[in-house]
Amino acid sequence: MSVEEQSYTDAALLLEAGPEWLRAEIERLSRELTETTNEKIQAAEYGLVVLEEKQQLKQQYDDLEIEYDAVRQELDQVKEAFGQAYSNHKKVAADGESREESLIQESACKEAYYEQRVLDLQTEIRQTRNILTNTQSENERLGVIFQDMKDNCEMVELQRNQLRDDIKEYKFRESRLLQDYTELEEENISLQKQVSVLKQSQVEFEGLKHEIRRLEEDTQFLNSQLEDAIRLKEIAERQLGEALETIKTERELKASLRKELSNYMNIGDSLYHSPLSISLDGLKFSDDTATEPNNDEALHGYENSFAKLANEIADDNRISSPKKEELFCPVPSLVDDLLSELNISEIQKLKQQLMQSAAGM
Repeated sequence: MSVEEQSYTDAALLLEAGPEWLRAEIERLSRELTETTNEKIQAAEYGLVVLEEKQQLKQQYDDLEIEYDAVRQELDQVKEAFGQAYSNHKKVAADGESREESLIQESACKEAYYEQRVLDLQTEIRQTRNILTNTQSENERLGVIFQDMKDNCEMVELQRNQLRDDIKEYKFRESRLLQDYTELEEENISLQKQVSVLKQSQVEFEGLKHEIRRLEEDTQFLNSQLEDAIRLKEIAERQLGEALETIKTERELKASLRKELSNYMNIGDSLYHSPLSISLDGLKFSDDTATEPNNDEALHGYENSFAKLANEIADDNRISSPKKEELFCPVPSLVDDLLSELNISEIQKLKQQLMQSAAGM
């Protein structure tokens, strides 16, 4: 794994761990740094103690050397004194055997004393040398220990510097993570605001969906009305054609009955009050050049028969109007078709309504 991948992995782990893990890691590193510093201080104290002991042993060795030199000088002086005494003894040998013996004994005692003293000093010197050797070996051992401790201290110092660098890096990462966390918090707040806006938009969307469903229902209702109107238009057109055919037939019939109607001109006024009579005022025939009087009511019996037929058909085929709008529903009979033909303005209004409904869809 490369250094960049390791750094990326560490960064990913740090991002996953979070600020709490970084604080715990910093505290652990601080404790290790404190322990390492304490060990370093203790090692330095041990080194100082060893140096002090070495200095003391060196001082003792110097003192023993001085004492040995002093004893050797004293031995030399004793030997010199012994030589002088021996020479004096030779000089005074003539003085008497007693004095000589006393001097010999005194010299022997002194010699024995000084020899014993020399032996003691030699023994002490050997002991001192042994102590010095032991001290030197101990000093060497302590020097090795001191060197090891020095190396350990240097290593600890390097580790301490490394830990300081790691702490700085961790602090930098922590600040960066805190910054990222702050940015994430701000982004989360903005996302929450967007979610609230989206929820509000969803509520509005639901309202619009409800409105769309309502409009679709209205559209379906209008479509059904349009279909009904178209169907009624077709029925009306068909009935209009039938009425036109009927009118054409009636016109032909009226042309044949015109002569008979002239005989009944005097009684035409009485026929205006019939409930289902058809007024022919304003009707013009294509073959006439002038307006004829309203004398078609002479066919009173003919029209009464049509009226009875129309009433029977209207009772059987009456169609109810829708709930919201009143739509024109023609009666499928010849008389109603004739009335629809005569009421042209209403048919035109119905056509206009149908066209407006079709344009609105």
